[in-house]
Amino acid sequence: MTWVKLKKSYNALCLKAKNKESFTEEWQTFSKVAKSMESSPSTGLKSIQGILTNIEKKISRDKIKIFDHGCGGGFTSMYFAALGYKNIYGVNVNNDNYYLNDILKNIFKINEKRFITTDGKNVPFQDDKFDFIISCQVVEHLTDNEVVLYYSEEGRVLKKGGLSYHEVPHLFMPYESHSRLWFIHLFPYFLKPLFYGIFKSIEFKKNLFYKGEYYAKHFSGEFLRLRTPGFHKKMLLKYIGEYEDLTVSRMLEKSDFSDYDKDSPLGIRKIVHYIFMTPIIGKIFALIFKNMFIMQTLSIKN
Repeated sequence: MTWVKLKKSYNALCLKAKNKESFTEEWQTFSKVAKSMESSPSTGLKSIQGILTNIEKKISRDKIKIFDHGCGGGFTSMYFAALGYKNIYGVNVNNDNYYLNDILKNIFKINEKRFITTDGKNVPFQDDKFDFIISCQVVEHLTDNEVVLYYSEEGRVLKKGGLSYHEVPHLFMPYESHSRLWFIHLFPYFLKPLFYGIFKSIEFKKNLFYKGEYYAKHFSGEFLRLRTPGFHKKMLLKYIGEYEDLTVSRMLEKSDFSDYDKDSPLGIRKIVHYIFMTPIIGKIFALIFKNMFIMQTLSIKN
């Protein structure tokens, strides 16, 4: 329930900030909940927080320069800002992030414009600026040209020895969380309009068969472009440096299911999780089936 409180308090904070109203009380509430989670972070934040804890062995918390590459509404960025990681920056293409800068200015007296809405191309920051880059479920929305530029720009703005964390949905996952359907993204394209039309009609309990072609285009090139894990690993090696695949270690960690979407297949997730928690057998299963789950990597700039 703490995760739900955190999200709820963040939404209240953003609403006040967007409306140019006082949000001091809302920040205090959000910050309090965030700090209460620090010793036991949610599943979605645990990996990132663990990496930052290791970076703190060399750089003090308030000095670590963090870049949230595709920050969305700024939730992850502001969570870590509430924990004292004040040197945080972000870019996004879909949201006007002016209110995030207002929050930093009001709470931390930071006048610099650190959150910027871009065209999704070049990153508006200098070379070798950041100690740590966060990329959570962004690259699957990029075109072929954009995804290459995305990785190369990370390599440019990351300091030598800096770390970059990527969380990437990919082609081999049986459940596609954007369409909320199983396996259809793996079908030949000529079959997709038929199956999207059928299953979206079932999901919404009305005739959407005529929109099958729309859904096929949307989830197969316009909004979503799933690639193989190997593709993303090649990008990391080419533009950033050596990487560690964190997927199996994350699969073997105990999960808090309260931060998963309620309309995702929670029952199946729990069953699979219990298998992974089984001594010895769990690790074998995780190693065999890791490419069926969201990929997490940590790379270091050469």
